[in-house]
Amino acid sequence: MPKNKKNDFDAASLNKEQYMRENYLVKENSSEQTLNRKRQVLIASMLSVLLVCLSVLLYWSFFVRPQNEAVSASLPSTSVFEPVPTPFSSALPATPTPVPVLEKYAEYRDIYPDIVGWISIDNIKVDYPVVQSDDPAQPLLYIDLGPDGESSKAGSIFLDSRNSIDASDRHTIIYGHNMKNGSMFGQLDMYLKKSFFDDHLIIRYDTLYQELEWEVINVFITTIDFYYIQTYFDTDDDFVNLMTQCVYKSYYNNNNTVISPEDRILTLSTCTNGPDDERLVIQARLITPLQGDDQALFSNP
Repeated sequence: MPKNKKNDFDAASLNKEQYMRENYLVKENSSEQTLNRKRQVLIASMLSVLLVCLSVLLYWSFFVRPQNEAVSASLPSTSVFEPVPTPFSSALPATPTPVPVLEKYAEYRDIYPDIVGWISIDNIKVDYPVVQSDDPAQPLLYIDLGPDGESSKAGSIFLDSRNSIDASDRHTIIYGHNMKNGSMFGQLDMYLKKSFFDDHLIIRYDTLYQELEWEVINVFITTIDFYYIQTYFDTDDDFVNLMTQCVYKSYYNNNNTVISPEDRILTLSTCTNGPDDERLVIQARLITPLQGDDQALFSNP
C-alpha cells in the first residue's frame, strides 16, 4: 500500500508538471505573437509616415518651388528693407493750421472749462455761454450745474452731447430750463406771440470759432413722444422728412418755409408750464456760411 501511494503521488506530480509546462508554453507563445504584431504595426506606421514625408517633399520640389521661383522672378529686385523711390518729397505733410478761438470768447475758456459757444436773442433774457458735457456717460451733466461746474437749480444752456462743437451737423440742439423768473430759456414762450415771432427772427448762436446767425422758421409745442431731437440721419430724405414734420407743427410759417438737404437747423428745446412731457421748440436755419463749407448756406427763398 505505501508503495502504491508513492507511485500515485509521482504520477499526479508528473501530470501537474506536464500541465503547467504546457500552459506556460502557451502563454509564452501568445505573448511572443502579440509582441510580433505590435512590431509589425509600428513598422507599418513608420513606413506610412515616411511615405507621406516623401510625398510632401516631391510635391514641394516639383510643383510649389518652381511656382515660387517664377513669382519671385517677376517681382522688382528692390529689397523690402530698401525705401522705394517716389516722386514726392520725403518731408512730412504740413499740419493744418488750427482755427483760432474768437478773441471775445477766449477769456471764458478759463472760467467755463466746457464752453463751446454763446447764444443770444435780442430783447429777451437769452445771452448765455453754451456748454457741453465731455463725459459720454453723463450727457445731461449741465442740467443741474452752472457753466462753471457748480451746482445750480437753473442749470446751464447746454449743447446736445451728440453734436459737433463747430455747428457742422445738420441738426444742432441746445437745451435750457424754463425758469419762472424768465432766466435761461424762460422767455422763449414769447415766440408763441405772432408779433414777437415776426420781429425776432434772428438768433445768434456762435461757436468758439465763428459768429453765426440763424433765422427762426418754426415754433411749436409737442410731447416727448415726437422724436424731434434726432441728430443723425441716414439719408437726405430722413432729414428733410423730420424737419418738414416740424414745419407742419409750427404755429407760424416763416415765408412758406421749405426744407432742403443743404440746410442746417438749430433747435432750442425747453419745458413748458404744462404737463411734464411737454416741450416748447424753437427752430432756426443757419444763414451764415460756415467756415470750410464748399457752398454758402443761405435761407431758402
